Amino acid sequence: MMPQAAANRLFVPLKSSAFKGFLAGAKTWELRMLQRQWTRTHVYVGRSVELRCGYRVGKSLWGRIAAVEEAASIARMFARVGYLPFIPTATCEVEALQIAAETLGTADGPVIAFQIALKV
Repeated sequence: MMPQAAANRLFVPLKSSAFKGFLAGAKTWELRMLQRQWTRTHVYVGRSVELRCGYRVGKSLWGRIAAVEEAASIARMFARVGYLPFIPTATCEVEALQIAAETLGTADGPVIAFQIALKV
């Protein structure tokens, strides 16, 4: 039987590099296009989160959403929060914007970001 927190958790599949960033403690924020399940209806402070490398069953990281921000674009989000909490391997904001656009599939459109406090 699944614990209640797990049943209501926000499942966040991640690329390997993003998962490793959270695991190392270097990445603390996740960025998604503002659409479907990635809205404030589903992404809210206090909600339990399961981070997993892709969709396959394996090691998961658990935490809670500590903060939520919305912006009209990736660039505006980076202006508000900074780029390193999202992409700690980037050497500059231009590189971070390129990586984020490739990951999200576009550089245009509104985004939602959430800070994750991992359970230790």
